[in-house]
Amino acid sequence: MTDVDEIQFTIGPVPAEMAQAWLANSRAIVQAVRHSSTPLHIAAHEDMLDLCELLLDIWSSHAAQHDTFHWSKATERNQLVMLVRQWLEIGELTDDELRALDCTWAPEWTQPFSEALVNGAVDALRQAGPEGEALVARLGASVE
Repeated sequence: MTDVDEIQFTIGPVPAEMAQAWLANSRAIVQAVRHSSTPLHIAAHEDMLDLCELLLDIWSSHAAQHDTFHWSKATERNQLVMLVRQWLEIGELTDDELRALDCTWAPEWTQPFSEALVNGAVDALRQAGPEGEALVARLGASVE
């Protein structure tokens, strides 16, 4: 495996309605983390929250324009690695912290979009060298 600067990140296909619901929920969580007055046990990095919100905007716009969500883009390796690290941090919020933020995880029926996102991240991270492989393991996927 090589350590490349740009890798392909692809999500989908999944129903766009499912993507829109998951993305709206994720936006609420990211904004709540950003503006929380309650201390959280996770590390929230402003620049990575900015990137999360930018991607949520891009993906939401894409989902609103299509019946099926299928998105792909060449992405800088370092940006993807940092994004997944922040995403994993947010994913470690406790149920108590989510309640304090007045948020919940996305509804169960949006799970196929979440899985498509994880699978897309895993596929992209497998192109990102050792740093990517470590994140693949954290995402719960086995590195081939």
